[in-house]
Amino acid sequence: MILARNTAWIRFRSAQEGQCRSQWSGSAVLSVALLVVAGAAAPVHGQTYSVLHSFGGSDGAAPQSALIMDTSGNLYGTTANGGSGNYGTAFKLDSSATLTTLANLSTSSGDGYGPYAGLVLYAGNLYGTTYQGGAYYNGTVFKIDSNGVFSTVYNFPGGTEGAHPAAALVADTAGNLYGTTYSGGTSNGTVFELNPTSGTLTWSYALSYSDGAFPEAGLILDSTGANLYGTAYFGGTSGQGTIFTLTTSGTGFTVRHSFSGNDGGNPYGGLVRDSSGNLYGTTVYGGSTGYGTVFKLDTSAVLTTLYAFTNGADGANPNAGVVIDGAGNLYGVAEYGGNTSATGCQGSYFAPPGCGTVYELMASSSNPPTYSFKLVHTFTYSDGGNPFAGLFIDPTGNLYGTTLYGGTPSIGNPYGTVYKIAVESPRAMILALIGQVNALLQSGALNSGRANSLVTHLQKALSTLGKSNTTPTISHLQAFINEVQGMENAGALTTTDAQSLIDAANAVIALL
Repeated sequence: MILARNTAWIRFRSAQEGQCRSQWSGSAVLSVALLVVAGAAAPVHGQTYSVLHSFGGSDGAAPQSALIMDTSGNLYGTTANGGSGNYGTAFKLDSSATLTTLANLSTSSGDGYGPYAGLVLYAGNLYGTTYQGGAYYNGTVFKIDSNGVFSTVYNFPGGTEGAHPAAALVADTAGNLYGTTYSGGTSNGTVFELNPTSGTLTWSYALSYSDGAFPEAGLILDSTGANLYGTAYFGGTSGQGTIFTLTTSGTGFTVRHSFSGNDGGNPYGGLVRDSSGNLYGTTVYGGSTGYGTVFKLDTSAVLTTLYAFTNGADGANPNAGVVIDGAGNLYGVAEYGGNTSATGCQGSYFAPPGCGTVYELMASSSNPPTYSFKLVHTFTYSDGGNPFAGLFIDPTGNLYGTTLYGGTPSIGNPYGTVYKIAVESPRAMILALIGQVNALLQSGALNSGRANSLVTHLQKALSTLGKSNTTPTISHLQAFINEVQGMENAGALTTTDAQSLIDAANAVIALL
């Protein structure tokens, strides 16, 4: 069994890809934050990549959605294809990497099929969407309860109530579900609220083309739970997508930004919000070279392009959004680019395609921060290929994700993977920082007196590490940072070298 992406997915990507690409040729980035691009293949902090599961077709294939995790460390997700009828699955991957199929989607039962989106967990129940099938063949919302019983909560009828949900749902504190549909409404898609108990839509907002059209991504709630934020793939003033907001009552719709191509184009993934209310996301295309961007939209609706992909070692076409850690660092995936000599990678409008990358935009300690782009992982197909879905970050900073293709199943063609990128321990990071200081000594960038003084702070941090009170360790690391800043001010360290040391020390502090 050889699987391809569902034809519905191809319909709303490939048909307009070439046209969109030509619109961005030669365009300039409106606002780009200062970036320091690291060496192409250097991993960040030495994170360890591992494949947790390779799909074999019968247990699922082509996962397009991000994962979620429960409090016991179990992962949950969906595959768009595969399973007993090749119509997709919902699965659980426990902490020992044992996969359990929770549901095999089908056409005969009217359950809906083609779950492109991931799951949301509320009160012990999992909720998800299917892009197709159901009573009206326009997709469904389904539920898997704590006993593993599958049921259809809602069948999209098309028209004003929407059709073909491609994104995951978000739940508020009362258990109401919010989401988007790719079509329906006035033919541009909808935003909706669903009461899962009654199985009815509380409200549905029909998008106009100027609002943004064909939303592929789900929504996020702000800290008050009163406002929703989302993206639309097309539409807006230039037809290249929007960022929008509306209240949880379905009123007060506002376009926060319309993409023009040079500042990014076609946001496929969703948004993430920091504690200050700034929004972060990606566009599949646009930017200075047309291969996609990572952006920030501040609370005044000012958009800054944080990074523009080059279709080189850094990757290309980030379909997924980003996640943010406690230190403000951003992590994401690019579907193409990376190792363009890797065999088996799936085709793209751009050639050679590459198997994709995982990247980090590391935030500096300045206010506002600048961002350094660094590669975390480059896919080679045997370890996964073409990551389409976003990442999940656990409380300790470990990253989890899926790839559409690749992996090493025992039979047939590779059907995608679930992977983990484990962060280094604080001890290993401090030891690496000592190595970084020693490298500056060996290169002549530091003399022995200054290097020894810096290493002394780090050795003291090591001696206090692992105790319940982290204050002494943080104090020693802060003393290290202060001395580095003093050396920079005195001209003993370049700004680049000093910032690299400071960022590495702050990364340790963020884990403590």
